[in-house]
Formats: sequence, structure tokens, C-alpha cells
Amino acid sequence: MTPRNYFVAAGLIAAGVLLAGCTPPDAATAANAASASKSEVKAGQVLPANGTGSNRVVLTMGTAERLGIQTAPVGEVVTMLAGDSAPTAHQVIPVAAVYYDKNGATWAYTNPEPLIYVRQLVSVARIDGSMAVLQFGPGRGTAVVTLGDPELAGIEDGVAGE
Repeated sequence: MTPRNYFVAAGLIAAGVLLAGCTPPDAATAANAASASKSEVKAGQVLPANGTGSNRVVLTMGTAERLGIQTAPVGEVVTMLAGDSAPTAHQVIPVAAVYYDKNGATWAYTNPEPLIYVRQLVSVARIDGSMAVLQFGPGRGTAVVTLGDPELAGIEDGVAGE
């Protein structure tokens, strides 16, 4: 099995797993966004993210539902990490939101707007149970993908097969 096939297979397995505390996209908002751009957006489309050097993956509502995309907000905990002189606030995300690329870099897909997903680099300081404590990453309250990130990466990398 090639590395690419492994990630696709892992993504399909992950799509069947239900995670507690995760929520699907807001249906009413996403439906409005989907109908407004129905003629413009394919099932999964990759577009440049305005001036950031990153891409954004744009899905239709049907594709997001078929992939089972779920999100959770970035939280915050007060803890001490290496290098901290006192307890400090750090962002936390579900471990399920951490995506490892083929080079071992750690990312999280954010969901800044309905049906829009942007991969953001994160640095995991440590894992506490089901949560990843971050050295840096998306800000508190930002929606991160907890189910469907391998599928989003596949779309971003141009893997065919919808």
C-alpha cells in the first residue's frame, strides 16, 4: 500500500467514527452558502486563501455531509509547558483535530466560514487524554475539523474519487 493510499484508507475509516462533543456544520448557514454558490463550487474545490499563501478547500453542503465533516472549537487551559515561568493560557484542541502530513508536520483544518476549510500549522506541546495542548495554533473559539481532515487533505492534494 502506497503512503497516499494509506492516508485515503485511514480517512475512510475515520469517517465512520463518531466523536463525542463534535458538531456538524450549521445546516441553515451552510445551506445558504451552498445555494448561493451552487453554480460556482464543485463537490470539492481548492482555491487560494486570500494573500495567506495557504489554500482553502471549498465544499458543497452535500459533499460536507457525505464526508461527515465535524468540528469543535479551540479551547484554552492554564498550564505550564517547558519554557513557561508561570502557568500560562494555552490553546487545546481534540487530538482528532491534529493532522499529520506525509512529512510529519502537524496541522489542523480550521473552518472560518461555512463549507470553507483552511489547513493551519500547529505545534503540539503535549497530549493530555483526548486533548492536544498547543504551543501555537488557531485562536480560542476557532472551529477545527475533528472528523474528515484526511478527506480534506486528499481534496487539497488532488486525490480523485468523490
